[in-house]
Amino acid sequence: MTAAAPAAPSAGRSTGGTGGWPQGLLGRLVDDRADLRLTGLMRAAFGAIVIRHFWPTLTAGRLPPERFMAPWWDWLPVPGVDVYRLVLWAGVAAGGFMVIGLASRVASVVALASVLYLLVLDATAFSHNRAFLVWILFGLSLLPTGRAFALDAVLARRRGRAPSTVGYTWPVLLLRVVTSSVYLTSATTKLMNPDWVTGRVLWDRTLVAEDLIPAAFDGWVHQVLVSRWFFAVLAPAALATELFIGLGLWFRRTRWWAVGVAVVFHLAIE
Repeated sequence: MTAAAPAAPSAGRSTGGTGGWPQGLLGRLVDDRADLRLTGLMRAAFGAIVIRHFWPTLTAGRLPPERFMAPWWDWLPVPGVDVYRLVLWAGVAAGGFMVIGLASRVASVVALASVLYLLVLDATAFSHNRAFLVWILFGLSLLPTGRAFALDAVLARRRGRAPSTVGYTWPVLLLRVVTSSVYLTSATTKLMNPDWVTGRVLWDRTLVAEDLIPAAFDGWVHQVLVSRWFFAVLAPAALATELFIGLGLWFRRTRWWAVGVAVVFHLAIE
């Protein structure tokens, strides 16, 4: 009578052996695996964001090297217009490849390098959303995002090598930490500012840009949009939204709600 073969380890989590990571939290953080097919959708979405990020600069009348630029470090040379435009096109092309999922990891790395390089070229143009994009692209470059919702996966199957969508989850955890910290930091710092909590900051900014309110919002809608009471309600709602997104990402039942709220939240800001 032959002995039964040992059960195969679960695809959701790797098992630690002799000399491997110790059992416990650290081992789980490093060794846990899960189905990562949805990261393919994330790759495509941020590929479109990369294109959106570069396109206004690429189509502008003057590129940044034609005006004042202040690199983060003195030793970092400022490129000429042609080189700068080449980096922009490389970023746009990488974003396009990310959208369709062709050479997904390479495209993510090129997009990361393009965004990061142009970010550190000019300290005067720094913005938190650009820095956040760098972190997201860094995380995507660590993930096997080309195994689903990608031409990479289609081509692999045609070659008879169906790619597994199971992979290590620690890059996802890294992205969750970064994303959550952005929203929670934003919300908590605003909570410490009474002018933010009461809506005065948003109200002042709206009054400064009142001329930019579309004509379609003339009349009573315009009056509401510039009224003090409107922002007294809007500001706490915005803070509650940021707190919900930052905390909701950590719980399975609220994670997709947090993602959906974040998408709507930023579309409303745009």
